[in-house]
This record gives sequence, C-alpha cells and structure tokens, in this order.
Amino acid sequence: MKKKANVEVVEVVEAPASTMYIAGKFTHEARELYSTFANKDVTAEKAVESARKASQAAYDKLVQDGMLWTDFVSLGGKNKGVYDGHKSTTTPELWEALKAARLEGRGERAVRLAATPKKALNARDQKDKRANETWLGRAMSADRDAIRKRQEKKDGTAVTEPQPVETGDKVVDEANKVNHRICKKVRDLQTYIEKHAAVKDAEVTKDVLASVLATFAQVTE
Repeated sequence: MKKKANVEVVEVVEAPASTMYIAGKFTHEARELYSTFANKDVTAEKAVESARKASQAAYDKLVQDGMLWTDFVSLGGKNKGVYDGHKSTTTPELWEALKAARLEGRGERAVRLAATPKKALNARDQKDKRANETWLGRAMSADRDAIRKRQEKKDGTAVTEPQPVETGDKVVDEANKVNHRICKKVRDLQTYIEKHAAVKDAEVTKDVLASVLATFAQVTE
C-alpha cells in the first residue's frame, strides 16, 4: 500500500491595498485620499471646512505611510531637485505617480488633456492644458509645505533652518542669501495667516505664497 505524500498547502493571501505600494512608500489607500480631496467644492464656508478635513486626512495618511515632504520636491526644474536647501528624495516613478494622482482630482478632462500632445489639441484645449499644469505645480507645492509642517510637528522640534546654498559663484551665492531671507519671511507670513485669518482666506493665500516661494527658490549652480 502506497503512502500518500504529505503535501503542504500554502494559502496565498493577497495583501490589503493599504500595504501595497505604487511607488516608493506611496500606497493605494493614500493615493485614493490624495486624488479625491482636490475635487472638493470650496465655494461655501462649510465646503471649505470639508475640503480642509479631506486634505488633512490625505496628508496624515501620506506621513503615516512614511512619505517625506522632500518626496514632493521635483527632480527637474531650474533648481534641479533642491528646494529651500533640501535635496529631493523622490524618484522619477514616485514623482509621476504623485502627479497622476493629484491631476486625477482635477477631473477626467484634465487627465485626458495631460495625456494628449499639444499639437493634437485646439486652442481652447491648449489653454486649459497649460492652466492645469500651472494648477498642478502650485497644488503640489502646497502639498509639500503642508506635509513639511506635519513632519516638523511630529518630530517635536522645528526642522533646522536650512542655510543658503553655496555654489562658489559670488553673485549667485549673494542672491541665494537674499532669497533665503525672503522665503523665511514668506513662510512666517503663511503661518501667521493660518493662525489668525479665516480658513477660506488661508486656503487662498496658501497657493499664492507657494508660488512666491517657488520664485525665490535657491539656485544650485
């Protein structure tokens, strides 16, 4: 009589979505939160509060999953992966995943325009495509600053104030010193606004001041 072989049955259990990474430490659950809060209507006071809570939930999840605020610093651009004296920790794959998720919250048309070559679009669509690109840049800058603030608070101490970037070029280095002082005053202004102004007004100024910070970013070479 033949003995039956002992066969070990291994049950394959699919990992829950929240533990499955899209790129880097960007999880599916975080992506869901991150891609939807941008679509909140902020035309009324109650809607502004709802949008604020939705964005907080997304940011908190990103931080919880181990994302860094420097993951939201582009590798390209005139500063080549450096913002406010800090080097980017993102990767090309992570950066594209973040952009795609954020743009998705803008709506299906924005996603379609982004995927369509400029030459294939009419004048109106080209204008909207450029507007979406501007919006996306400002939105991700605001996300970067919001996550940075959370991580500074989580550590219990403020992140060491970065020093102006030194390139060896006297003119550039002097400009970086000036830009560094300007950016510090802009961040202080945003903090003051968030503490004392209405939530709706603070949300409006966030994008404006993020654009100012980008204008006076450090030059690395």
